[in-house]
Amino acid sequence: MVHREDIEEMKCNGITGVSHRLLCYNEPAVAVRVGTVDMEFQYSKYFGNAPSTGYETLLHDCLVGDATLFQRADNVEAGWGVVEPILEVWKGLPPKGVPLYQAGSWGPAEADDLLAREGRHWRNPA
Repeated sequence: MVHREDIEEMKCNGITGVSHRLLCYNEPAVAVRVGTVDMEFQYSKYFGNAPSTGYETLLHDCLVGDATLFQRADNVEAGWGVVEPILEVWKGLPPKGVPLYQAGSWGPAEADDLLAREGRHWRNPA
């Protein structure tokens, strides 16, 4: 019997590469023979070095003057121009039916009640 985990296995190794294992191939010139095929890609082998982190890319773009990853000031201002009126209205209207709680607490009692309805509870490590 073939199990799903035997058919396909994929591993993503952070930013260093990807490996993939497949079951089910037919070897050429042989009667039906099933086995696995490993496909592996490593950045360092293909490109000669590991990929840059996001910060390296961002700093490099700053140094060479490439602004494609950055928002222009007028674009940011336009975005806030849309959002700020909404935030001002929300500030003036207290939320209805939305339980509030102190930052750093375990949340409102309503969260406990929600789980208790189905006989469940939050795990509190304290």
